[in-house]
Amino acid sequence: MDTNSLYIPLELLETKKKMLAGYYAHITALDEQLGRLIVQLKDKGIYEDTMIVFAADHGDMLGNQDAWYKSQPWRESVGIPLIMSHPGVIPEKRITNGPISLIELMPSILSLTGTPIPEDAEGNDLSEFILGNEEAAPDSVFINFSPNVHIIPQPPFRGVVTRTHTYAETKEDPWLLYDDGTDFFQKNNLIFWANRDDTDICTLQEQMHAKLTYWLERTNDNFEDGDTINNTYQPGHVGGVLPHKQNHEFNTWYAEIKRKKDAEKQ
Repeated sequence: MDTNSLYIPLELLETKKKMLAGYYAHITALDEQLGRLIVQLKDKGIYEDTMIVFAADHGDMLGNQDAWYKSQPWRESVGIPLIMSHPGVIPEKRITNGPISLIELMPSILSLTGTPIPEDAEGNDLSEFILGNEEAAPDSVFINFSPNVHIIPQPPFRGVVTRTHTYAETKEDPWLLYDDGTDFFQKNNLIFWANRDDTDICTLQEQMHAKLTYWLERTNDNFEDGDTINNTYQPGHVGGVLPHKQNHEFNTWYAEIKRKKDAEKQ
């Protein structure tokens, strides 16, 4: 975040600082509470018999890629933590880059605890992958954000993440393609006009598009436009945001986005 720029309005700068401080305060508080929980489990002698799953529903851009909030295809938004512990069952200190999504957790945890998985569960049982079998990892996971939220300058998208790449499309075109192995901070978008004749990149983009097509078909997603989804599923929204979310930070940020869009039209 460029906190020293003379071109950032003071109110917007203060809002950014408040958001950043609030995010880290929440993370610190959550870590402390998890520590208290683990202490209690050990004091009561049940830690060895307890499975702990630490995850989140989304991340936050926090100024990276000149973006804020969640619901965006970059690592800071979609690359949430997943830390699992069950002494004697789940291997300790194992780190993997195999893709896994939240929708897989329910059937996987049920399987790990010997509980029947409902037939209508949408996620896959990835217990073998969690227990250490890397070959049991899925080929890709689906990422998407379908509404059009006006305070998020980026468009609605659908995409996939694999062990090595992140790929996203808008309704109109391919949008982003990153080699996450060599470009960890996702600064080099391979979907770029200078690469239009690069055979390797074109082939890679076609492969990633095929993976995305699989997920669109599996989830019955016909890629409706964002405003249609807003009006269908969020009656009463303002720019894709429901009234109870429209606080001071929202209004400040919304005004800045509107100012930038108006400036682009001039």
